[in-house]
Amino acid sequence: MAQELKEHLRPKGTVMAGELFVEKGETDRPRVSALNAVLSGGKSADVDSLSFCAFDLVEGGDAEGKMPLPDYADRYAVLQRRLEGGQKCRPVMSQEVNARDDVSEQFDKWVEGGTAEGIVVRGEGNNKIFKVKPSHTVDAAVIGYTEKAGEDAGLIRSLLLAVMREDGSFQEICSCGNDLGGDKSRKELFSELQPMIVHSAYRRVNTKKKIMYHFVRPEVVVEIQFVDVQSEDFKGKRIQKMVLRHEADGWRTVRPMNGVSIHNPSVVRR
Repeated sequence: MAQELKEHLRPKGTVMAGELFVEKGETDRPRVSALNAVLSGGKSADVDSLSFCAFDLVEGGDAEGKMPLPDYADRYAVLQRRLEGGQKCRPVMSQEVNARDDVSEQFDKWVEGGTAEGIVVRGEGNNKIFKVKPSHTVDAAVIGYTEKAGEDAGLIRSLLLAVMREDGSFQEICSCGNDLGGDKSRKELFSELQPMIVHSAYRRVNTKKKIMYHFVRPEVVVEIQFVDVQSEDFKGKRIQKMVLRHEADGWRTVRPMNGVSIHNPSVVRR
């Protein structure tokens, strides 16, 4: 990929804005988890799996157009010319539309019916840019929490969430610390959850802060919103999430079972 990109950018002086990704084929869209795995692979990283998709021109250009180019259509035309014939490096897909219904139709085609994560909509004159992604919601039970430390003790840091299975057991789905409100809201939530602490045979750690979760009775329900959910990891293996059962003496583990990974969850209501 790097050598191909060098060829497309000769002579020097052209800078393109874009994204690295790991292509998964025509039926599955690229996932950030696959990219993270490659970038953290060190000397053994499979760099040949990387591709580059350009979405804007920052500097330079070609004989037919050089920056500054105020009109995005002109900048995109440069990307098309400079990356023409590329296998691992290419411009992002783009389509000119004239009405809101056309935008909706394109979203349905590329996102709902295709493999795109979302679309970027540019208004005429480039003065307005919108990123449009699908949004999902689910009601989940709070089964644990972490607490902030030091001067912020007594405030909720993050929640551990689960959904109830048909047999009455609970399966962990994600942790969430986003949109829990300010200090007042986090303190109120702590006051509500702290008396519910129960014993748990299952241990769960907040990986970022290395803090153990306190497990609670599954009595508080929150609605979360998220942009993506997947059932397989970047290698195509089913994601496993722990299944727990709440009993009179607290939580006990059942076993990991096929589950999902939820990306960028935030609490919208409780």
